[in-house]
Amino acid sequence: MRIVVIYNPQSGPLGKRCKPVQQIDRWMREEGFRPEWRATQKPGDGSLLAREALAGRPDLVVAYGGDGTMNEVASALAGGAVPMGVLPGGTGNVLADELGIPCDPRRALRVLKTGCRRRVSLGAAGDRPFLLWAGIGLDAAIAATIPRSWKRTFGKMGFLMHGLLFWLRHPLPSFQLRMDGADYSAGMALLANARCYGGGLRPLPHAEMTSGFLDVCLLPDCGRVRYLRYLWAARTGRLGELPGVTVTRTRSACGLGPPGVPVQIDGECIGSLPMDFRILPDALTLMVPEASVPGSLD
Repeated sequence: MRIVVIYNPQSGPLGKRCKPVQQIDRWMREEGFRPEWRATQKPGDGSLLAREALAGRPDLVVAYGGDGTMNEVASALAGGAVPMGVLPGGTGNVLADELGIPCDPRRALRVLKTGCRRRVSLGAAGDRPFLLWAGIGLDAAIAATIPRSWKRTFGKMGFLMHGLLFWLRHPLPSFQLRMDGADYSAGMALLANARCYGGGLRPLPHAEMTSGFLDVCLLPDCGRVRYLRYLWAARTGRLGELPGVTVTRTRSACGLGPPGVPVQIDGECIGSLPMDFRILPDALTLMVPEASVPGSLD
């Protein structure tokens, strides 16, 4: 089996970087794999390296890093038959959480060896595929403005600290979203392909990567204090039960604006409204634990 591993050597907070390639390589070879390693140097390299790897017709392309690395590799593999393996090692490992893949790399290697192939959907924001979710408004603004040094130094706590400061200092954006012929006004929106979100939140607990829909949560344009209630409800999976919160499903949506409201996918800001969103059914094959996602190809 020919395996190409694409990894981000800077992934994860200080003191918790990806384990050395030599160590993971040794573990892989003990499991019977013969990996080829490709390191990213800057944003976008994950997709470039994955496309280059496809030219050599590998049996498996593995992403080793955080959710940003996973997104870039998945974007290059979208629409093809080559499966993607997941080795979590970054600041955010929400995809691993969603699929039930252990965060310990050595245990995660067992999924590559004994797991099964599952075909899943991807979302798309403009021309950018996403694995987990797209966000409009507050969370995208936080992702757009957090200093990279905070992520490198503090990891998940850096997002929390910066998010709190941003929430206190800046007005919350408001925008219009059109879905299925209806227009909605919102202060924040999540369009989810998966139930898991950063920080252990479950704002859309019924979302599935195999449903063929985007699950959507719209929070109203309201004061800051109410957002604390929304945050707590998202931790308990009951956000959709609160007054003023809209939860629905769609195959496509259009963020109408106003222009400049930021958009993020899988934790990375990619631009601003206006922007179209849609589901890409049956778009990617993942190596997963046997019981994590219905629809085995094995």
